[in-house]
Amino acid sequence: MPPYLYRLCKRIYWRIPRSARERLLAWRWRRKVGPWYTKRPPEGDIARRKRVEAAQWWNLHEKASNVLEQRIHEMAYRGAWRPVFDYLADAVARQTGVRDYISGEKVLQGFLAAYLGTTGHFVFHSERELGGGYADICLTPNPASYADMRYGYVVELKYVKRGERGEGAVDAAAAEAAAQLRRYLADETLSRQYPTVQFTGLALVFHGWELVRGEAVPAPPASRRAG
Repeated sequence: MPPYLYRLCKRIYWRIPRSARERLLAWRWRRKVGPWYTKRPPEGDIARRKRVEAAQWWNLHEKASNVLEQRIHEMAYRGAWRPVFDYLADAVARQTGVRDYISGEKVLQGFLAAYLGTTGHFVFHSERELGGGYADICLTPNPASYADMRYGYVVELKYVKRGERGEGAVDAAAAEAAAQLRRYLADETLSRQYPTVQFTGLALVFHGWELVRGEAVPAPPASRRAG
């Protein structure tokens, strides 16, 4: 840009009202039309824009947290588990950075732990010993904050690689998870420790990062105890 044109643009820029200047900068950055004003914008404009972006991010994050907290509350008190895991499956699908690293049950287990531990309704147990095996996830009530909770969950995760096609692999994984959950739920440890809580087994099958099967496995009648 010739020096005289640069000086002219600079003089015009600083004569524009601040609100119009901010809209102009936002439009230029958004449209990516290239720098017509080569110098860095004023520090005040940058700080103000960062504050606005931070506020917008926080509002979206707070809204998402409230939605998840409400769904986990329904899961804890009414046994409505499916909306929670539908929400988490959508969260995995939206976050491409997470999807790229999902390559097995352990990664999925860590992802679910991060989300399910945000509200404090459940105590998260990983690889809890039950029925002669180890359950991937065991969600027990948090007596310190939610002593009147009536539902708990034992979750078994199965992962089918993206390259494996067909319903046969998914059906086999779901059947294996259901059989394991029946053994875990038959263990009297849960009913002794939580006599007023009804535990349900959840068989979740992921095909890559997609949740393709979610089934509830009820506890055997012998291990249920009415509150």
